Amino acid sequence: MRVAIFSDVHGNLAALEAVMAALEREGPLDATVFAGDAVLYGPSPADVVERLQQAGFIALRGNCDGVIAGQVEQILPPDPDVAAALAAHRAWTVARAPARQLGWLGGRPVDPRTPPPAAAGARDDLLIVHATPRDFNDDARFCRPDLPADEAREVFGRAGAGTVVFGHFHGHFISAYGDLTLVNASSASLTPDLVPAAAYTIATWHGGHWSFEQRRAAYDPEPEKRRARERDFPFFPWFEQLTAK
Repeated sequence: MRVAIFSDVHGNLAALEAVMAALEREGPLDATVFAGDAVLYGPSPADVVERLQQAGFIALRGNCDGVIAGQVEQILPPDPDVAAALAAHRAWTVARAPARQLGWLGGRPVDPRTPPPAAAGARDDLLIVHATPRDFNDDARFCRPDLPADEAREVFGRAGAGTVVFGHFHGHFISAYGDLTLVNASSASLTPDLVPAAAYTIATWHGGHWSFEQRRAAYDPEPEKRRARERDFPFFPWFEQLTAK
């Protein structure tokens, strides 16, 4: 059994298309899961949602999707200038998302499980969430690779699955805590290294355990920059710093 997981597209159509093309080359997949944050802080929110809907992937609700759908409050930093800029992005995105897309974003599931063939029990399940099993809007610090073992077991272990895959904190990794494995599959966009290469993860069931391959799909950022200019996208430094490698 093979499952593809990617996360945090954030309105970046070029990144989404890169992941989708890479997954086409991966060969047979039993499921593809998008782990949330389709929109916000990118110039192509409506295009991204439309492509995700057409693809028919299992799509989860991320915290930014909840912000745009009016379900959770946008977290703003104390710096008033930065806070104003991020709030402007929210307003810009909401203004460009059709009502039917807002409803779709707000109606996404938050914690699907993938039971593998001949599983011995719930511990074998692949649990996929946006942030943590307890809250799709949980603090991103819980999604970091340096999470202490006691916190990992408290936040993720109580869900009962031996493997939890998530996004939210941008930077993919695999961390093992005894019989609990945490896998960060993000991010397709807003990559911290400023490289236009969208991250994704392939999970494979081997009849007793899951293994993971983490990859990145390079893309040309110029079409996305052009869309940003054409659509009066509010200034966002990350896009301006992207250059094709």
